[in-house]
Amino acid sequence: MPRHPDTPVTPNTVLSEARERLPSPRRPGQCMSRGELADAVNATLDRLYPGRDLTAHYVYRSWIGKLERGEHRWPSEERRTALRQVLGAATDTELDLYSPRRTDGPPPPRVDVSAARPGTRVGEDEDVDRRTALRIVAAPALAELIAALMPTAGSGPTDTPARDREVGTLVARTNAVHRAYQDGRYRQALHDLPPLINQIGIQARDSEATAGVALGAQAYQIASGLLLKCDEPTLAAVAAERSLAAARSTGDPLLVASSMRAVVHGLAVGGHPDTAARVAESAAAALATETSLGNNKALSLYGALLLRGAIAAARGKHHDVANALLSEADAAARHVGRDANIYWTAFGPTNVRVHRVAVAVELGDVNTAIAVAGTVDLHQLAVPERKAMLLLDTARAYLQWAKFEQAFTTIRQAERHAPGEVRARPHTHRMLQDLYQRSPRYLRQQLREYIATMGTTA
Repeated sequence: MPRHPDTPVTPNTVLSEARERLPSPRRPGQCMSRGELADAVNATLDRLYPGRDLTAHYVYRSWIGKLERGEHRWPSEERRTALRQVLGAATDTELDLYSPRRTDGPPPPRVDVSAARPGTRVGEDEDVDRRTALRIVAAPALAELIAALMPTAGSGPTDTPARDREVGTLVARTNAVHRAYQDGRYRQALHDLPPLINQIGIQARDSEATAGVALGAQAYQIASGLLLKCDEPTLAAVAAERSLAAARSTGDPLLVASSMRAVVHGLAVGGHPDTAARVAESAAAALATETSLGNNKALSLYGALLLRGAIAAARGKHHDVANALLSEADAAARHVGRDANIYWTAFGPTNVRVHRVAVAVELGDVNTAIAVAGTVDLHQLAVPERKAMLLLDTARAYLQWAKFEQAFTTIRQAERHAPGEVRARPHTHRMLQDLYQRSPRYLRQQLREYIATMGTTA
């Protein structure tokens, strides 16, 4: 409920202090920022209400700022519930949240939430704080996935039905999670992946066959991609390393190459583009040596590695290297001869053009990005996530070109193909905020309304 005009504004220091007591999940030694609290609240909404589309309730850093400044005192029930869980409060009063009305008396007394919780024994505070910190790491909705990445994953209770741990069942479930990821249904993938990783671990432990280990490599690769989508490159690197270790233990060069894609992507996003490009080239060369690229699986993985390397080289501003890798990938795509999704690569001639757009955007070559994007037939792309990424890269090009209306239109087109790429990704939210700040006044109102549908403010 918005603040009534007659209600005086009093900063909510209780809320801000509760936030500042929590550790930042991304910046060691610092407190949680408003943006990180917003991310944690959104993730908690997804976890608490898995069957509901709560994107309209999602919050943003500026919304947290309004709460802390006292400009907003009574969020929706869903938002209050999420705030209480993230901040470790039992009641709204503990966060100084109340419904302001003209006839209200003074606000309810503030509660010192730093005091020991009822029932907490002396000496338990440290454990309580540790549990709180673990709940906050990355975001609450990711807690199960993070736990699944730990060394003890797969060593827990084995009371799941035996049929759920059969290789055929696990293969089908792994494929289903991979489809959810490629469809941009990230909440579904996050929900289904942790128990799958645990059950794959149990199967691998109980069997001498390599099938469970191979499935683990694939599952960890999906986990790495999801964590990158959530702006968690460090955790993504852990998942990629586990994927690669599992793949290498099978001795399958195709599986190793697939896992190396996650390693390269994580390095590039994590701020090491030069290393990522070198690793991609090395991995592609190793695959060519071991397989002679004698089938479409090998060619698709080879080309996909080169495309990842091209993006990394472009981020490092190595124009010639990026274009050379694109040319080599184009040659591989011509040998494949069609657009396909072999080994979950979505590799083919059209996907090479999609990456040409991304490379051009990274290099600031707006004219090339727009021109190449215009030649791509979206119907040739079977993977919704790839369609959305092309459109978002095109929107970035329009934004660089100061074509703000075209950028906004293209973002909305991307949402129609893979809503999660627009509504669930912090990266896209930042682009929308940038677009709003730079747009002319006539467009700002439309942008403000669009951003509000995501539960945040411009």
